[in-house]
Amino acid sequence: MHKLKSILTPSFQSNVPKLFVFYALYNAMFFSPIWVIYLQQVHGLTLTQVTFVDVGFWFTALLFSLPIGVFADSFGRKRSIMVSLIFVATAAILFVVAPSFPILMVANVLFSLGFSFLFGALLSLFYDSLKQLGREDDFTRQRGWLSAVMFGSAAVSSAVGGFLGDIDLRLPFLAYAGLCFFTFLVLFSIKETPYEPHPETGERISYRQALSTTFQAIKQNPNLRYVLLYSNLIPLAAVMLGNVFMQPYAVSIGFTIAALGWIIFGMHAVRMVGSYSASALVKTFGEWGWLRFVPLLVVFGTLGLGLINSWLGIAVFALVGFGSTATRPLIETLILRNAPGTVRSTILSIDIMLFNLFIVLVEPGLGLIGDRWGLPVTFLVMAGFSLITLGLVVIFWDRIWKENAGTTVTYPPP
Repeated sequence: MHKLKSILTPSFQSNVPKLFVFYALYNAMFFSPIWVIYLQQVHGLTLTQVTFVDVGFWFTALLFSLPIGVFADSFGRKRSIMVSLIFVATAAILFVVAPSFPILMVANVLFSLGFSFLFGALLSLFYDSLKQLGREDDFTRQRGWLSAVMFGSAAVSSAVGGFLGDIDLRLPFLAYAGLCFFTFLVLFSIKETPYEPHPETGERISYRQALSTTFQAIKQNPNLRYVLLYSNLIPLAAVMLGNVFMQPYAVSIGFTIAALGWIIFGMHAVRMVGSYSASALVKTFGEWGWLRFVPLLVVFGTLGLGLINSWLGIAVFALVGFGSTATRPLIETLILRNAPGTVRSTILSIDIMLFNLFIVLVEPGLGLIGDRWGLPVTFLVMAGFSLITLGLVVIFWDRIWKENAGTTVTYPPP
C-alpha cells in the first residue's frame, strides 16, 4: 500500500498546480463585463427580458445541479469537468450566432449545464487531491488561493473583454470559445483521484445510494443545514447585482463600454484579495466571528450602491464581493467537513441547487422593480432582503453552532 501511494503521489502532487491553471483558464470569461449590454444593444432586449435569459440559466441549474452532482460522484469528476468544457464552449459560440430570443435562452441553458458539471466535481477533485497528499486540513487556505487565481483571471479577462467589446460586442464570446481548446489540454493532464467506495460493499456507490446518503446527512446534521442556507444568502446580492444590474447602472451614470471592463476588473480584483485573505480573516475573527460579521458587509455595501448614485457607490458595493468571496473557503470547508466522503460532489450540488432556487425566485422581481422604479430602488430592496434573511439565519444558527460546531458526525451506510 505504501509503495502504491509513493508511486501515485507525484501525480496527485501535480494535480494541485494544474487545477490552479485550469481554473484560471476556465474563468477567463471575456464576455462577463458586456453580456447584458450585448443583449440590449444587439438583440434589443429590455432589462426584464435580460433577467429572464439569466433566470433560464439559474432555473436549468436548479433542475439539473443535483443529478449532475451525482453523475460526478458515480462516474468520475474528470469526466464531469470534460462535459462542462464542451457545453460552455458551445454556448459561447451559440451566443454569437443566435438569431432569436429562444436561441439565446438555449445558449444560456448550455452555460448553466456547463457550470453545473464543473463546480462540485472540481472542488471534490481538488479536495481529494489534497487528501491523497495528507493535506486536507490545508483546504481552506488552498481554496482561498484557488478563488484568488480565479478572480485574478476574471479581472484581467474582463479588462480585455471590455476592450474587445468596444470593437465588436461579439468578439469576447469568440475569444472565450477559442481559449477553451487550451483549457482542454490542461484537463487531459490531470489525474482522477481514487474513488471512495461504499463503506459496506467496497464498490462504487449507486445513484440511489448517493441520493439517500446525501439527504440523510442533511437531515441528521443541523449545522450542515444552516451552512447550506447561509452559503446561498451571502453571495446573492454580489451575483445578481454585480453580474446583471451593474452593467446598465454603470452605463446610466456615464460609463463607456470599455470602462465596464475596468469596473468588473476592479470588482474581481477586490474579490481576489478577499479570497487570498480568507484564511487569515478566519484566524483573526474565528470561524463563527467571521460568519457573523460578513452579513454586515453585504448589507452596508448594497445600501451604498442604492444611496450613492456615482462611482463611489460602486466602490462601496465592492465590499459585498469581498465579504462573500472571503467567506466562501470557510463555507466549503464546513460543508466538506460535515459531508460523507462518498457524496461530496452531490452535497456541493445541493448547495448550488439552493442558490439557483433563490436566484429564480428573487431576480425577476428585481428586474421588474428596475424597469418600473429604477435601479437605485432595486438595490435598496435587495439590501432590505439581505438584512432580514441573513439576520434571521445568524440568530437561529447561533445556538446550533455553539452546540454542534467541531463535532464529528458519523453517518451509517444507506
